[in-house]
Amino acid sequence: MSCSYSDNSGHIIAGKLLRPTLTWLMVVSVLFCSGCGNDNNGTGPEKPVTAQLVTTDDVFVFSQDPDEAYNDGAPSCPGCGAALRLSPAGGHTGESRVLLRYPLDQIPSGSQILSASLRFEDLAGATNNSSDCVDFVVQEITTVWSEYTATWNNQPRYRGVNRASGALCGETFDQIVALNTDFLQDIVDGHIPNRGLVIMPTGTGTYGNNHKACASRENDGKGIPLTITYQK
Repeated sequence: MSCSYSDNSGHIIAGKLLRPTLTWLMVVSVLFCSGCGNDNNGTGPEKPVTAQLVTTDDVFVFSQDPDEAYNDGAPSCPGCGAALRLSPAGGHTGESRVLLRYPLDQIPSGSQILSASLRFEDLAGATNNSSDCVDFVVQEITTVWSEYTATWNNQPRYRGVNRASGALCGETFDQIVALNTDFLQDIVDGHIPNRGLVIMPTGTGTYGNNHKACASRENDGKGIPLTITYQK
């Protein structure tokens, strides 16, 4: 099989394998590299980035002590500020909810959020973690609050739309729960303010059962982290 190439004079030479010219090499390079420019050089989207965000505010509120602020501990529960307690109402105890807020301004403006999840780990040594399960839902917080002053009686308002659901089971647990990303995208895009999340137990329980404790940020430096994967 013969091939035809053009020499430098413009003539067609058949049956010879000529040394490729610089122009020919450039053409071949472009043909083989078309569509391979998604490497942050401006020709395509950047690669997805995964970020783990630690809470800026985290605290629980307790219906049995409705005026207590548990962030730094409370007279009725010394050391409770190190824990984030989740328990349903019922039996001899009240309901505990967990309030969380994350620094979503660390996600670059204009990013598309691809996925998000919360990680719940048991607080080592928590005496009230039983083998039972606590079912819960995650909703958006819509009003201003502070971890230093939040109590059951002054807790913020919630949107009433479940953004995630899950269950914490056993004396020890390590549970990852996926979040709906629509409202996070709205926050990153500046459409709604970043008020945070509430973890709300569902169902009923009895004292000592259906009672789960996670570490707060003040306890282990991470609390309940939020992992977000996004793309510019």
